[in-house]
Amino acid sequence: MIKIKKLIVLLMAVVVCASSAACQRDSSNDGAVKDPPDNTQNDSGLSGSDKPDNSNDSAPSLKDIRDTVVEAYGESYRADNEMDADYVSSEFGINRDYIEDAYGEYSDDPDCNHMFLSIKAKKGFGENVEAQLRQYFDSHKGESSSEADKYREDSAQLYRSGDYVFYVRLGEDADKAVDNVEDMANYAKDQVKIGIDKIKSFFE
Repeated sequence: MIKIKKLIVLLMAVVVCASSAACQRDSSNDGAVKDPPDNTQNDSGLSGSDKPDNSNDSAPSLKDIRDTVVEAYGESYRADNEMDADYVSSEFGINRDYIEDAYGEYSDDPDCNHMFLSIKAKKGFGENVEAQLRQYFDSHKGESSSEADKYREDSAQLYRSGDYVFYVRLGEDADKAVDNVEDMANYAKDQVKIGIDKIKSFFE
């Protein structure tokens, strides 16, 4: 009987020692510094610095884009009447709720239809703004009076990058720069392309 009691006491001591050791191991694990999970690869498949930075700080400002376009055209830039977001919404039939910011300029000279228009749509509404703007300009085609304005109107371009939308109708008058009538359309396209290329440079 005494031997059985001693055996039971011995077994209980072994169990207590084993439990104590296990607790100590758990405590040491809780205090250990764990390596962070490897989140370098994101859902888009891009890693680290390859991930596009869409923060507001890195986004180009409409003013910077406009200034670059103006500099590219120099004295041939003749759009000098400003348009803000409210004006753009009202004039071009764009839902104001789609627009985060907008800036544009146009010429009110009847012999010059120069226009630069830039819109930053609210996130996810770039396509909506583009569609409404395209509808407006398609419905107003053929309203230019002079020959040069007609070529410029036909060559005007609507360009969108993400939620940024632009309309460019700028450049030297084709009828003053080119003698050959057949070359006027190409000249007008090249003039508009100057502005479009400058805009694209901000998103490449």
